[in-house]
Order: sequence, then C-alpha cells, then structure tokens
Amino acid sequence: MKEKMTLDYDQFRNLVTDETFVKLRQMTKKFNIFEVMKSTHTEIRHSNILIWLLDPYENHGCGDAFLRQLLLTISQKPSLQDLGFYNLYLLDIESVKIDPEWVPRKEGAKESSDDQENQLAPDRKYRDRIDILINIKLKNQINLKSTSKNYTRIVIPIENKIRSKESVKDSGTQLKVYSDALTKVFNKDVRIIPIFLTPDGSDPTDSAWIKIDYEEVIDIINTVFKSYRNDMSSDKQMMIQQYLDLLRDHIVGGSDPEIVKLCRILQSKHMLAMDEVRRLTTSSKDKETEKHKLCQQITIRNKSVFKAYKKWQYGLRERTSDLLLTWMNNHMESLGFQINTKKKSSIEFVSPEMQKLNRELFGKDNTIVLIFVIKLNSYISIVMQINSHPNQELRKSVYSIFQKDNSELFRSTDTEKISETYTRIYTHKILTPEDTFIMSSDKEVLNSIENKLEEFFAENGVYKQIQRFVRDHMEEFLALKD
Repeated sequence: MKEKMTLDYDQFRNLVTDETFVKLRQMTKKFNIFEVMKSTHTEIRHSNILIWLLDPYENHGCGDAFLRQLLLTISQKPSLQDLGFYNLYLLDIESVKIDPEWVPRKEGAKESSDDQENQLAPDRKYRDRIDILINIKLKNQINLKSTSKNYTRIVIPIENKIRSKESVKDSGTQLKVYSDALTKVFNKDVRIIPIFLTPDGSDPTDSAWIKIDYEEVIDIINTVFKSYRNDMSSDKQMMIQQYLDLLRDHIVGGSDPEIVKLCRILQSKHMLAMDEVRRLTTSSKDKETEKHKLCQQITIRNKSVFKAYKKWQYGLRERTSDLLLTWMNNHMESLGFQINTKKKSSIEFVSPEMQKLNRELFGKDNTIVLIFVIKLNSYISIVMQINSHPNQELRKSVYSIFQKDNSELFRSTDTEKISETYTRIYTHKILTPEDTFIMSSDKEVLNSIENKLEEFFAENGVYKQIQRFVRDHMEEFLALKD
C-alpha cells in the first residue's frame, strides 16, 4: 500500500515539475482586466469597446483606421456587390456619428418624447434597441450607375449577439423588425448596411443582414493594431491587446495554437495524473484523503493550467460532436438512418431495419440503437445496445439471435447476466487517446475521425454488416412477438 501511494505521489510530482506544465502556467497566468471585471461575455461591454475602436474621434489615436478596415471587410461580402470594394474603399467621409443602444425614431425627434418615439409604431413604445448604429456622412455622394441610385450617407446598424439569441415577436423576428424600422427612419439617399455579429457567424433570420463573426473582428482589430501599436501609449496598447486576448480565449471557438500544442503534449505525457487531479478536486462525501488534499492544492496553485486544459478538452469534444453530427446529417438520406437524440457527449441513431424492429417488436423507436459515445481525451466509440423494456424475456430472446452471427461481430454474454437497463451487443473504439498522441494537431485528430466514419459506414463496413444481419434475420426477430 505504501509503495502504491509513493507511485501516486510520483505521478503528481512529475506533473507539476514537467517543463510543459510550467510553460503552460506561464503562458496562461496573464492578467486580463476583462476577466477581473467578469465581463467576458457581457454584450454591452463588447459593444462599448467596438464603438470606442470604430469612432474616429476617440482617443485611441488610429483615426478612422478601424472603421475603414470594417468597411473593407464588408466590401467582400456577396450581398454588397452593387457597392463593392471600389466605392467602400474610396469612401469620402465627412463625419461619423456612432450611437450605442440606438432606438429607431425619425431624425430630428427628441429622445425624451414618447409621442415622437412612438411615431414608427403608434400603438406601442418602441423598446427594441439596436446595439450599435454607425452613421457616416459623405463629402461626395456615391453614384451607382447599375441601379441609378445615389447615396449621401452610409448607415451601419450592428446587432451584437454573444450568448443571447435573436428574439421573435408577434410582429416578426428581431432583425425583421429592425429592418422595417430602419427603412422608415432613413430616406432613400441613405444606404443601410445592417450587420449581424456573432461568435461563430450564425445566419441571420433576415437575409438583408450581413453576417460577420468575431474571428473577422479579431482580424480587423489586429490589422490596425499592428500598424499603429508603436505610436500608442502603453495603456492603450494594453487595452487593445487584452481585448484581443479576451476574444481569442473566450469568444471565438479556437484557442492560442501554442496553448493547444502544450495541452496536447501534457495529455500525452500526464493524462492519468491530469484526470486524477480533476476527479479529486471536488470534496468527497467521505473524509478527505491525503491525495484529495494534494490534488486540491495542485489545482489552486495552478488554476490557469487546469482552466486552459479543460477548455481545450471540452472544446475538442464539442468540435468532434459537431463534426459527427454534420457528417451524419449530410449522409442521412443516402445511408437511411435516423438520429434519435444528439448531445455533446453522444449521438443516438438507428438504421431503417432497426427502426422497423423497434416499432413492430418493442412498440417504440429507441430499444435497439447505435450510439456514438464522445468522451474527453479524444476517446470515441460506437456501441450497439438493447435498452430497457418491460419484457425482459423478449430482450433476452433478441440478444440470443444476435449471438447466431458467425462473424463474431457481436459480443457474447450469458443471457442470464443481461442487465435490465441496457445491454451492449457491439462495441468498437473509433479513436483512443493513445491514437492521438502521435498526431501533430487537433486538425489531424478531426481528419482521422472523419476517415474512421467513412470506414464504419462503407459498403464492407460494420454499419452495413449490422444492416444485413438484422435484415436477414427479420422474420426470426418478428416471430418473437407471437
């Protein structure tokens, strides 16, 4: 017992003294004012920072560089082909006004007047507010020969969504309500370019809105920051750098490539120790052991390391789940299966033959199922199982038929030992942590998973073998209900 405890302590000592662990702690233990203020996902805070950057008259010292970089980004969007790169790049700006939390009302109306605020919707107060509205007055109007339209101003409303979703009202979706209101507020000589800003570039419900993701925001800020950084005071440099760090660490899907690399090395060298620390960092109902206390101290003293490692683990699992779901949705029609349930940790589905068997024999869709199980540490398996059913003898009989397969595809278990909750008929590891240790990147891991999917669903793959077995034994299965 004493020797085992010494070995356990050794793995923790080796972990905290490993150069990868130390380097990861150094890289992640950075001060960030936005994290201190607990405002990493507060939409209004992000909107305020974006307004500060986009306003040419603010004290960042970059003039209209951020605004023009935004115009360059949106000029490449397909829906702006009529304006395009030429007009937006050469935009002759006379003045810019940016409003936060903008309420649609006719220009010239006083903000404090309820009657004037209601002029767009006389039956009710207009409480919806567009997060950011950029109003650009032009020195020289834009003349579009293709449409014979002339514009003296460009108005860019930005609806910013971090965690919240677009709301739906009786009068329509949030974006459609905004579009209608903007059309009523501004004259025909104003070109409205509405932007729907989200972390992942979600599609807007109103096609008039242009989607932009926060990865593009990072590119906009970073491009300007690199050009002006040396001319900025240290406090402004810190402000912008910390905001870029915030976006990379908390908003966009990815992480710093160097941090991901260190997490992968740490997993390959100390996966068991990292998992043990994570498992033992919550207090046990029983009296805490010496190992509990040690693991809790390791976590407390290296909080940033475990936070980064956890983010990478869960992020990769989410990307894996998304890849599996996207692949299955794209092949659902050709392969004929039906997805029953989908979670980040599992996707349950059935083949047409299994669906027929479930309905006619068990009276429900989810008794015999296939499940992709997606665990942390890139552990992915596919299982086929018989779920619970009131008729235990029927479950045993069905299991016995699967044991008649001569290819040894299905697991062999004494029918008297079959669980009443679920019994696995087939299990296969698609990917294990050990498989990923030799891979150079998360991208390679995801590519490997996609290749394994192709193999599993191929003509000579396991999915087709299961289909053929159930189809060939369908009469025998259905005879059990008599």
